Amino acid sequence: MGLAYVVDPERWRQGFGRAALRAVMETPETSDADLFVAGIDADNTASRRCTVGDEAGPEGKEPDREGIIYHIGDRP
Repeated sequence: MGLAYVVDPERWRQGFGRAALRAVMETPETSDADLFVAGIDADNTASRRCTVGDEAGPEGKEPDREGIIYHIGDRP
């Protein structure tokens, strides 16, 4: 499964991104997934806060050759 999300900049820092990610992780349709991976641009602070603020932590500190850092988390 792939997923992309966008939050209206006027709604940033109100918990919408984190709520959307948590809803996807907790829905019955994703119940067969035990591991969630988010590929985030290294300079996308808002998206990093959405994942790092929960259980997901970065796989490594250095971005890959495309500037992506992967955050890995278990089902909440």
